[in-house]
Amino acid sequence: MLAPATMTIPRAAAMATSNLNEANLVGEVLKRYPQAAEILRRHFGDQFLERESAKILSLSMACILRGVSLATLMDELQRFPAQKGASFT
Repeated sequence: MLAPATMTIPRAAAMATSNLNEANLVGEVLKRYPQAAEILRRHFGDQFLERESAKILSLSMACILRGVSLATLMDELQRFPAQKGASFT
């Protein structure tokens, strides 16, 4: 007999920034994890993040270009809590 199909309901934990890695694009991070914008602004600066060209860079490439420690950035992003009431679309 076949097992019944189950539906997985997304939880806030699924939106946690701990799912990030250094290959994620800056624009993707800003879109998927808007709560992480303050960390990215602190590391890269407002002017850098406002450029459309910055949004197509990976986190690792943005760190290289801005002289930012990738390890420090990733540590901060992964410790940042998921946003309450986050959209799962």
